[in-house]
Amino acid sequence: MIRSPHACVIVPPFCVILFRSIAKQPQQYQTLKCVFCQQEKPLDAFSKSQLNKVLPNEFAPWVDPSKKNISCKKCTAGSNTSLKCMLCGITKPLDQFAKNQRREAEKARCLKCMKKRAEEDPWATEPDSDDDDDDDY
Repeated sequence: MIRSPHACVIVPPFCVILFRSIAKQPQQYQTLKCVFCQQEKPLDAFSKSQLNKVLPNEFAPWVDPSKKNISCKKCTAGSNTSLKCMLCGITKPLDQFAKNQRREAEKARCLKCMKKRAEEDPWATEPDSDDDDDDDY
């Protein structure tokens, strides 16, 4: 090794390249631990989006995967395939709900109930007044 006048160590270029490649390549993990079931599982038990959270990214600083919270495919919640209509109370498949109704599952109304509601005459019902007198105005 040759010392420069600025007290820095000068190393041959191949050592610098080797050091950079080792520094960029953290330990390759064969298994990861699911945060919910607490089991060590192989990488194929996790979705791509979960793996992207923990596996090395050349554009982001490296973080130890054991400090990240990821869940395996079995512990990850699946997508809804049905909704319960708030008017009729029947659980129906998603294709029987308008896309707008699917956004808030608690307030979802099926197409049949929405059609029935649209056909009703809003003026056909009795007024909601408890008073029999209309003179109070």
